[in-house]
Amino acid sequence: MAAAEDLFEGPAAGPPLAVYSSRALYRSEAEGSEIRHVGGYAPFVGFCARHGEDAAGLAADPVRLLEFLRANTAALLAEPELGNAAEVFAGNTVVAQRPDAQWRSVEGGVTEAGDHEMSLVVQGLVERLHAADVEQFAESLATIRDWAESDPEPLPRFEEHDGNLPQPVPLPSGWKPYVRPEIPVEVYRDGDGAEIFYGTRWGDEEAASDSYSVTSNTGRFSGLHAVADSLIDHLVSTYAASARDVTAETAARMRAQVSVLRAVRVDPASPDAAPLVFTFTDFPGVLLHSGLLHSTPFPSCGCDACDETLDSEAAGLEQQVLAVAAGGFAERYPLGRHRRAEYQLVRVDGSGWEGGSEPSHDYTDDQLSEAERTLKLLPNGWQPWPLRQQ
Repeated sequence: MAAAEDLFEGPAAGPPLAVYSSRALYRSEAEGSEIRHVGGYAPFVGFCARHGEDAAGLAADPVRLLEFLRANTAALLAEPELGNAAEVFAGNTVVAQRPDAQWRSVEGGVTEAGDHEMSLVVQGLVERLHAADVEQFAESLATIRDWAESDPEPLPRFEEHDGNLPQPVPLPSGWKPYVRPEIPVEVYRDGDGAEIFYGTRWGDEEAASDSYSVTSNTGRFSGLHAVADSLIDHLVSTYAASARDVTAETAARMRAQVSVLRAVRVDPASPDAAPLVFTFTDFPGVLLHSGLLHSTPFPSCGCDACDETLDSEAAGLEQQVLAVAAGGFAERYPLGRHRRAEYQLVRVDGSGWEGGSEPSHDYTDDQLSEAERTLKLLPNGWQPWPLRQQ
């Protein structure tokens, strides 16, 4: 290990490893521990020395570091290796502020550094600092300053809280299982006429730098609308549930955050079973709202770098919908002084689970009050949807 890479806790590790769950924490295969120190920032330490800046001082002060990065974005962007080193240094600096912070990745290869209260997206940080206006930069500084100076907020996991994780109940034998509809496969080609094989474009290599924040051929996700319609049909034919159009109220709640084509709410007959809202967007995609305070977009990103496919996103949508109907979904609110919402989703087939905590600022005070009242009336959490009488 280079001598310059000793500014943070413990030996430097490689980057976090990618797995499926968008909320999972990432661990080092070699040590089986959480990653708090990633190597590869030596070029930035040298850059600091050449500019008369104390790298150790920056490592202890994320606000000062961001100001230094902001003042030198042109030089950092001119040398990609140096810019990458600066972003790794920034991730390490964020993690060093809290004992429970760590490096982690989300589906699609996006790497973050932080904890359940605040996470910094590491890739593209220098470019975002360069593009931010004065107001945006000031807001970012205030956010990270408040986070770094406040005491860590303990957040118990579900099993530590009540020892009762959600247990999905599969459909009994004799019931028709859900089957994905046949969806025509579209072929997309690049500027040279070569077919683009989404899902395997980058192989083991890092995505091309010009593919981030670029969305092309988004029509490949249009089949998600057919999948959503098929899931809605399956729910109302299998369970004691009803579907109704909620396009107008959903569009009003989204406040133009996405373009809503239509929205369908499916309510199980039992009041202790979690409802679902399918919002069809013009991306095209589907925003799935489960229970009271949990929303998941499909695709999760849609940019060229993430390289998502219709198959992967359809599978994720199906897994979540079927898990909710089977009683494999749980949520809690409010938690901690920031009154966060926590969720957990256990897949019906037993292939895994995902969970995490989310900020509640996307909801109105009335929605949050209703969620708090409703969840207090569910001592055993959300239950499986009742089956329709055959």
